[in-house]
Amino acid sequence: MWAQLMQQKFDKLGVGEFGKQCIRRIQNRAGNKVVNSRVQGLCATYVKRKLYRAMFKDIPRLGLNARVMFPCHDEVVCSVHRDDLFKFKEYIYNLMIESEDIFSNVMIDSSMALGRNYLAFNAEKNPKGLVELMEMDKLLPCIPENRWGQRATDDETGLILDYMFA
Repeated sequence: MWAQLMQQKFDKLGVGEFGKQCIRRIQNRAGNKVVNSRVQGLCATYVKRKLYRAMFKDIPRLGLNARVMFPCHDEVVCSVHRDDLFKFKEYIYNLMIESEDIFSNVMIDSSMALGRNYLAFNAEKNPKGLVELMEMDKLLPCIPENRWGQRATDDETGLILDYMFA
């Protein structure tokens, strides 16, 4: 009904074709917003369940020196002692991709980053910033150039960890 009323107004102004394009774009955007709000709402529930499990059940049970600091948009920021990094990295990745019967027909993937601050790695401006472990950043000095853009092995993760604390 809204689209018809708007089209009538555009037609009266003599810009009917322009009105059709505007209405179509507005309706497409509104449809995207509806889908996005449902996905965001479901994911918010999903991540809250995961974080609760991590903070109050698994991390204490596993004896990890780690804590979940906060969720931020599509990220979960954690602080982990370097001695527990490899065990925590495996644990949190598996936790985040487990569907818990919420997404039974969807394959969930996750990525991780390692850094001394929350900003993205930049060789000049932020050399201790977040290094993507699933797709290692270009110009990372501790990793050979032919490995940039690739998923970090455990050995490479160790090199990145050493680099961050050098």
